[in-house]
Amino acid sequence: MSYRLHAGEPLQAGVRRVALERVDRALEALSGTGDSVEGVHDARKRFKEIRALLRLVRAPLGDVYRAENACFRDLGRQLSGARDAEAMVETFDRLTRRYPRGLKKGQGQAARQSLDRRLAEAGGALPGAVEDVRYRLHAARERIRAWALTADGFEGVRPGLRKVYRDGRRRLADAYGQGTDEAFHEWRKRIKDHWYHVKLLRNVWEPVMAVRQEQLKALSDLVGNDHDLAVLRQMLVSQPGVLGGEALGSRVAELARQFQDELRGEAQPLGRLVYAEKPGAFTRRMGTYWAVRAREAEVGS
Repeated sequence: MSYRLHAGEPLQAGVRRVALERVDRALEALSGTGDSVEGVHDARKRFKEIRALLRLVRAPLGDVYRAENACFRDLGRQLSGARDAEAMVETFDRLTRRYPRGLKKGQGQAARQSLDRRLAEAGGALPGAVEDVRYRLHAARERIRAWALTADGFEGVRPGLRKVYRDGRRRLADAYGQGTDEAFHEWRKRIKDHWYHVKLLRNVWEPVMAVRQEQLKALSDLVGNDHDLAVLRQMLVSQPGVLGGEALGSRVAELARQFQDELRGEAQPLGRLVYAEKPGAFTRRMGTYWAVRAREAEVGS
């Protein structure tokens, strides 16, 4: 069940197929042992994939876009508590690996235990949320079968592809111009959407799109880790004693800020390369690839 559209496939059929596959994978992740944090994490990834797909075909999807985007956004939020707590554990571990001597002996273990307790508490509320999300996913599945697009082929994806790329390019400038956590978070969201779009369009020219996908994954990881560190710092401001002591929290926040500065320095040159083309030029290039692939599909059919 690949997350890809095919140039020789009617766009409406392809969009429905991909969305239904994502819903089925989310249901699978949330079944049986799916009330685990791992299952929830996997399901939330599928919701993000569906929302990126919706953004790609926002124009031809019309009014359906707003309702469905809100639906899958809310489903993700219902399951966010446990995943957010897990992300803080992962972020703290990443931080201590980066700076193995950043904390005094025993401090790291005490902080990690505090974060583990938060994760256990968040996981306790999962079963009820999972049951409701599964119910709503079955309803969404029926709606997806009726999704109708008013455009086919590359014309159906052109506006969404261009907008997300253009917004990512603008958010890059905003992030380094403003330097705030919020600005980098907005850039991160557009990077992720563009990454998903490249994955969806990978079949138009596999070798070229595979390289771009890898570049975007690397960029997304850098800016995503930056965001997780920002959330960790925000948690330490709102809950100074959450790690077992304010002094320890202050030291962790200091290390997190240092790590963010380093990640942002690594992300900037890669971001400039990924967004080097102007939106119109990038979109035209993708359109050319699509047209060639579509002609090859016609000849081969």
